[in-house]
Amino acid sequence: NREVEDEKNVQPALNYKREFARKDQTLNVDFQYNESYDGETSDFTQTENEVTTLQRAENLAEDKNWFFQTDYVHPFGEDGKAEAGLRSTTRSVNNEYALEELQDDNWVVFPAFNNNLVYNERIHAAYLMAGNKFNKLSIQAGLRGEYSDITTELTETNEANHREYFNLFPSVNLGYDIAKNKTLQLSYSKRINRPHFRELLPFSNFSDSRNFFQGNPNLNPEYTHAFETGYLVNWDNGSILSSAYYRYRIGDIQRVVQVETDGTTRTFPVNVGSTNSYGLEFNFSYTFGKWWDINSSANFFRSITEGVFEGQTLSRDTYAFHTRTTSKMRISKGLEFQTSFFYRGPRKTTQGRQLSAYSLDLALAKDILKGKGTISANVRDLLNTRKWRSITEIEEENY
Repeated sequence: NREVEDEKNVQPALNYKREFARKDQTLNVDFQYNESYDGETSDFTQTENEVTTLQRAENLAEDKNWFFQTDYVHPFGEDGKAEAGLRSTTRSVNNEYALEELQDDNWVVFPAFNNNLVYNERIHAAYLMAGNKFNKLSIQAGLRGEYSDITTELTETNEANHREYFNLFPSVNLGYDIAKNKTLQLSYSKRINRPHFRELLPFSNFSDSRNFFQGNPNLNPEYTHAFETGYLVNWDNGSILSSAYYRYRIGDIQRVVQVETDGTTRTFPVNVGSTNSYGLEFNFSYTFGKWWDINSSANFFRSITEGVFEGQTLSRDTYAFHTRTTSKMRISKGLEFQTSFFYRGPRKTTQGRQLSAYSLDLALAKDILKGKGTISANVRDLLNTRKWRSITEIEEENY
């Protein structure tokens, strides 16, 4: 598979900030426009049983985004603060895809892989949040409303899917000072996770003759109700936060592997049902003298998924663990060395297993020109171990 890719990206942005006479009273206005173009042309050469097949593909994507946001902060009393804001985003994507095969010196089009997706997304939101402290008790509560208008259309086959919905997202955070530098925390929030554009794109990656990945234009967002309680300890050079949480996710997005009649497999995302997650999380940060900062987090949880797709039960009950540690050392004046290590443990999926993965990144930065400039160098995935591996286990006669 030989691919040539041409990319273009333009992004102007404007920001306005006003600070009032009263301390911490501010108004922020942000505007941003982003336009990108991504054109890919691929040539495939496949040899099987001494027969060579030539194919070529073209994938042209144009993406335009408008973003506007304004936030106002108004302090009151000694520790009180109220915030309000508006946010509006508009996205338009035009994606053309075509696949052809050379047959008898003529390029023949594959109808199943020849289409044009037009994706339009408009999301408008407003929020109001307020917080205050009463002796040892601090309270913060907020409410965000979001209106979403999303349309996906396949122009060649005249298929269109229009979704329009309004959601309210409340949040509450409570904190209680048990003693000096020791705080007990309790929180609840409702969240939304919209599918990525690539998860909606129905065209397959054709670089494997036996396994195909396709997006799902009918994919809906996930909704999560998150409850968390934590214990925070601060001291002069660091802090540690230990917390327990429960998350209930509705419309859980999972990738499904399905065997076709010709024996090939097709992988695509679907909303399978609901997931309950229970976990413990730890965050630790500490500064050793003036030369070493370390920050580490760890998360251990149990995840239970229950769902059905086309009569097939998609469920899992898995325990999982992941951790990340970042270390930054000041070797000498103006010279810093940073390392970052990540590990994600194995876990079950609804149709098999996901294997473990880990990686190590290094970075070095040096101030120059009496602090007016910086030279930096970094290495990502030093050990070449950042591999995402999974095993699919399904009961299919042809698989």
